[in-house]
Amino acid sequence: KVKFEVLKNPELYETVHVKTWPLKPGKICFQREYYIEDMEGTPVVKGTSEWVVIHSEKRRMVAAGDIFPIKEGFLTDVMFEEKLKKIPDFESTNEPYCFKTTFSDCDINGHVNNTKYANYVFDALDFKEPVNIKTFQIDYSHEVVSGTDLHIHFENENGTLMRTRFNLIR
Repeated sequence: KVKFEVLKNPELYETVHVKTWPLKPGKICFQREYYIEDMEGTPVVKGTSEWVVIHSEKRRMVAAGDIFPIKEGFLTDVMFEEKLKKIPDFESTNEPYCFKTTFSDCDINGHVNNTKYANYVFDALDFKEPVNIKTFQIDYSHEVVSGTDLHIHFENENGTLMRTRFNLIR
């Protein structure tokens, strides 16, 4: 899962500072916090991410303690008071955006790189002019590989995009 909140849009070419730190690992999850501020120390973006490690051959999650045995010395500052919640399912009334993932979308592990999913959403929305994003969250629930047909569904409320959902067509 990845979530960020834009607190202030930086100016074009503005220099910012990025701070990031890991939290103490859970049983299988790793959480990393991040914070972006302008040169005056004004917050620009705050975010969090939660990751699991997948065994490259067995394609199963690996326990965090098996790969990161250090248990002390972690910072405890969190960017969001609430734990990341799963984005709820919804029924879309809009026509989905459909496409097939490609080899260049994938990383060395053979699955679509996590950075590609936001691109997919923005491509599907086909913005005609710049937009301001307040909060953005992605929940990764299934591994996607090259050649997978994806359908992106949208839910709008009063002209505001509320959530999107990917359907894998296998």
